[in-house]
Amino acid sequence: MKRILKVSVITVGCKVNQSESDSLMDLLVDRGYKIVNKKEPADFVIINSCAVTRQAEAKTRGAIALARRVSPGAKIVVTGCYSQKVPEEVKSIKGVDFVVGNVEKSRIVEFIEHMRTGQNSSMGGIAVSSDPGLGQFISVPKVYRKFRTRAFLKVQDGCSYRCSYCIVPRLRGNTRSRDIYDCIEEAKKLVDGGYKEIVVTGINIGTYRSRGFDLSGLVKELLKIDGIGRIRLSSVEPDLINDELIELVSSEKKVCSHFHVPLQHADDRILARMKRRYTIRHFTDKIEKIFSHGRNVCVGTDVIVGFPGEDLEAFRNLFSYLKEYPFAYFHVFRFSERESTPAADFDGKVDEEEKKRRAKKLQALSVEKRREYLKSQENRIVEVLFEKYKECVNEGLSDNYVRVMLRSRSNLENMFVNVRLLKSHEKYVEGEKID
Repeated sequence: MKRILKVSVITVGCKVNQSESDSLMDLLVDRGYKIVNKKEPADFVIINSCAVTRQAEAKTRGAIALARRVSPGAKIVVTGCYSQKVPEEVKSIKGVDFVVGNVEKSRIVEFIEHMRTGQNSSMGGIAVSSDPGLGQFISVPKVYRKFRTRAFLKVQDGCSYRCSYCIVPRLRGNTRSRDIYDCIEEAKKLVDGGYKEIVVTGINIGTYRSRGFDLSGLVKELLKIDGIGRIRLSSVEPDLINDELIELVSSEKKVCSHFHVPLQHADDRILARMKRRYTIRHFTDKIEKIFSHGRNVCVGTDVIVGFPGEDLEAFRNLFSYLKEYPFAYFHVFRFSERESTPAADFDGKVDEEEKKRRAKKLQALSVEKRREYLKSQENRIVEVLFEKYKECVNEGLSDNYVRVMLRSRSNLENMFVNVRLLKSHEKYVEGEKID
């Protein structure tokens, strides 16, 4: 009997990478491969990489080292933004057999099958296009096999914003949107396949435009799909959140009450150096409008600490702003120089140890803000979509991004349940089912 080949898929980085990894796993299962987790020996290991920061590149190298230890006989394929950025460098890492760029990612199963017969030898182990965008939306095709409760719907790729610190446009190309009919068709298949939550994702989804529809229009079309459970938006730039989108999130029960709005900094001088498209006043007006609609909304954000020119006053402005406003959480990134970006040559660089000190202070504040937010949810009734069941504990997410644990003898996985939130902890809230 023919042995079933095993494949492990390791994802580093953003929700777009996760969406693409899910699609790759769909295709691999459809071709007869078995998906195993990263701690199980495999015949092939695919690592979907990130290059937004040096730390992300280090995580990719760590994943390669893990793959070598767990699966010493496996063929290792590295794809994603790190591969796109420096393909030869990635190929030179011990254990790497093949390097695939972002454009070629949709052909990765084909490459793996060629590797079994040695047909890739003529390519020198590298398949990376010099143009990561090619002027069109390219998606990894799906087969709609179910790997989790939530499905990522990739509707957009690339970015044309050119923030001074960001390498993403070089690695993903300019912004381009998926045809709305393709988005709706895929969403229908995901719903038919049993997914209860669809996460609308992309590199800069606020720039979505197709056949006269913007992001709000896309969400309205998704809401028309029979049987759709709920829709969650991934990160949206503050200058691209319009009143219509805020109204949708505040009034439509099936649209999650959750905004992730990247701030990056709270000092206007630093924002200008970053080439962000707003001032702190504009950002504040936007989030105050979100909160003013009254629904129990969760707002999270991203910040960069240690950007060139960030003196103590600028850092204090950032810290004070994050402390003052009711963010439910925020992700802290230490500034990381990226080759070929303007910020790599800026003066006023912040010492690495000082960056770490400031980041640690912000991370402690983030923990405090998360704890405060979860505390504020006690005694509320929320709808939870449960994702996991283990040892009589159901774990899931509310629409406003609260991690909920519920003890029960019943497995509630992939079900919507009304839950009264009881006792909050650092990262989750205990709840009880209500009829």
